Amino acid sequence: MRRSSETAVALIMTLIMLSVITVVSVAFLALTQRERTSVSQSSQQTESEWMANEGYEHAKGSIISLILASNNLLEADMVVSTNYINVNGFDPTQGTNLFNVNFDHRVNNGGSLSLNDLQQNIANLLYYPRPPVFVNTNTPGQPEGLEFRFYLDLNRNRRFETNGIWPEIDNLGNLTGKDVPLVGDPEWIGVLENPDFPHSRTTRFVGR
Repeated sequence: MRRSSETAVALIMTLIMLSVITVVSVAFLALTQRERTSVSQSSQQTESEWMANEGYEHAKGSIISLILASNNLLEADMVVSTNYINVNGFDPTQGTNLFNVNFDHRVNNGGSLSLNDLQQNIANLLYYPRPPVFVNTNTPGQPEGLEFRFYLDLNRNRRFETNGIWPEIDNLGNLTGKDVPLVGDPEWIGVLENPDFPHSRTTRFVGR
């Protein structure tokens, strides 16, 4: 039969071992959480770097294409990134035509897009696509306070300044009869998970 002193020593040793195991378990869980956060931050930084490189290469390609098309090294002027949008509007009869893209209106000012039109419009996003990014800003005049963040408002005037070839307007608001190139706000261009296929549930945007 063991003496009481031996039993007490065994109990103390057991408690010490349990304490050590508890401390090690807590330390392991804390280290795991820290490593998980570190990996998540590293992944986000890597993705941001990839998007920055994507934008840099796109800018170089745009400038080089202007030079090659004209054989003039001075041809490249001020340019900004732009999306592809069919200026005539979305045409419901065109279905899966990848050039049938417009978020704002139907062809010939046929009103706003229905839910089915919007779903097909998003499914047609492939060429210089405009990712549908909506932010709740509670801006007056915006439906339900949602703002379509498809451009970068560099001058912070809270309105979109368009790009491309548009009719010239004089100081009185009259058309001059000329079409001039306009350089406005840079537009976000989405990067698809698989750039060879249009946007879908299996080919999502990974950045912009």
